[in-house]
Amino acid sequence: YTITYNANGGTGEIASATVEAGESVNLSDGTGLTAPEGKEFAGWGLEATATEAEVTSPYTPTANTTLYAVWVDETT
Repeated sequence: YTITYNANGGTGEIASATVEAGESVNLSDGTGLTAPEGKEFAGWGLEATATEAEVTSPYTPTANTTLYAVWVDETT
């Protein structure tokens, strides 16, 4: 399966990952992405509208998957 990372409003790019069926992959920690103004990276979601990280690492996909960066308000 292929895991594709979507910056979801941020900028930058993370290379996709390929994993065999039944295997797990450690997800990117967001390195390589730049957050939108006033936001910080919180993790990965399964939909562009996710408001909290819902996918944990290591992740075992069951199909080709696009993960969307989840951005939250910056903490000071």
